[in-house]
Amino acid sequence: MLSIRRAGVLPTLALIWFLSPVPASDSKSTPPGWDVVRTTSPESVDELKALQSRVKEVNAKVTPSTVALLVGNDPFGNGGMSCGSGVIVSEDGLVLTAAHVIAKPRERVVFVLPDGKRVGGITLGLNSVADSGMAKITDKPPKDYPGAKDGKWPFVEMGKSADLKKGQWIVSLGHPGGPKQDRPPPVRTGRFIGLEKAGFAGQRNDLLNTDATLVGGDSGGPLFDLAGKVVGIHSEIGLTLDMNRHVPLEKYKAE
Repeated sequence: MLSIRRAGVLPTLALIWFLSPVPASDSKSTPPGWDVVRTTSPESVDELKALQSRVKEVNAKVTPSTVALLVGNDPFGNGGMSCGSGVIVSEDGLVLTAAHVIAKPRERVVFVLPDGKRVGGITLGLNSVADSGMAKITDKPPKDYPGAKDGKWPFVEMGKSADLKKGQWIVSLGHPGGPKQDRPPPVRTGRFIGLEKAGFAGQRNDLLNTDATLVGGDSGGPLFDLAGKVVGIHSEIGLTLDMNRHVPLEKYKAE
């Protein structure tokens, strides 16, 4: 979300280095696949390629389900609105986001899809202490929308944040700075640092801590493991590079 302090803007740094071209390896053998629960850095060009390939696969899989939310009385940009990110987790359009993005139930939402199209919806419940929130897309997917079938939305698989290991590589999507015309949600990567035992203003605990670069507008966006399963939702972002905090997915399952 752009309009509150916990989503303060920090200049984006290049933690997506592995998406750039990688020098060719002298080895002619096929590089091994990346172990999705590995906690160490690549040690060769082939391993770097394997990590790059894994991140690209996750990105392609989850991008159609990553959306921006424009919430409020005037969600088309003339004031009186807030914006953040979210992720679709069911075929009928249930969206997980942060509580501070949606603010309250029964608010009108315009969802901006990765291709720039807009569909309507409404905010549902939220837990402000956990910073967990839900919204619902009420429109059907546009014709030929990637991953949609028989009027049902593409959605991501839910994982277990409790299974994350310290140092494990993760992937973050969202809409930094809010949705931009002709820009799908950027993919960034980093590593899981551990559980944060004190949340915003000391009100909650068990937040996931990562060093994936996030800025204002990413709030409410999804955090994935390298199996492509959502494990958290961005909550307190842009504090420092190693202090981005995410609501564990288990907080939503307990709602």
